[in-house]
Amino acid sequence: MKHQADRLLGQYTIIRTYSFGEEETEADPFLFHEILEGLKKSLLTDKQQKKYTIWLENLGKKRIDQIVSNKYRKSYSKAAEVLCGLAECFILLGNSKKGLDLIHEYRNVKYSRFSAFRSELKLVLSKSRIIQL
Repeated sequence: MKHQADRLLGQYTIIRTYSFGEEETEADPFLFHEILEGLKKSLLTDKQQKKYTIWLENLGKKRIDQIVSNKYRKSYSKAAEVLCGLAECFILLGNSKKGLDLIHEYRNVKYSRFSAFRSELKLVLSKSRIIQL
């Protein structure tokens, strides 16, 4: 089954990371390298890129708000990962201020009284190689 997936989808990191029961040796743990390569090859206009960035931001914020405001404590780690992913996306697109402001907004303003969420966010941010606070 693994060999069929490799043949159909190529040598993408995501496929090599999930080993289908076999141990992989040279998996690149950072999918963003391949995302950046794909973005470089894409033929999106500036208007389209802005449209998709706004869509992504709205989708991510909505998911974070659903989890944290409804106090789904077991899913705070997911909300923290979405927030960190959004911030990393903005940083990789060259808008570092927006990414860091987004983290500040959710950590210090919007959910400043949710210590469990802030703890999860701190853990996720400590693992990020892109965001250095």
